[in-house]
Amino acid sequence: MPGLISSGGGSIINVSSIAGITGSIGADGYGPSKHGVVGLTKDIAIRHARDNVRSNAVCPGYVLPRMTRRGFSTQEESDRLINDTLRVPMRRWGRPEEIGAVIGFLASDQSSFITGTTIVADGGLTAR
Repeated sequence: MPGLISSGGGSIINVSSIAGITGSIGADGYGPSKHGVVGLTKDIAIRHARDNVRSNAVCPGYVLPRMTRRGFSTQEESDRLINDTLRVPMRRWGRPEEIGAVIGFLASDQSSFITGTTIVADGGLTAR
């Protein structure tokens, strides 16, 4: 933090998960650790706003990177998981570049008055 402050400030972008704003039935500790990332983001934002340091978090939902696509036998299996089991309202997986676009926005001057917030990119899943 001292280096960031001495250079005039900047933008810290933490990546959490939708488990950081909801409960999680995943591995023990996963949900609490993601909640911790969101809490840390807010604390940094409050403590260092005067130092021109912005701090925000991105909480992705279910994203299907190219590497994971090989984990499905068929497209139908992938579609069934996202639509019937997970029930994502947009009825599709997120793409890594969509999460990257949110991060790029938060890193840019276009978000210069945004700090201490959490942006959820989950295809509407947590809107229920």
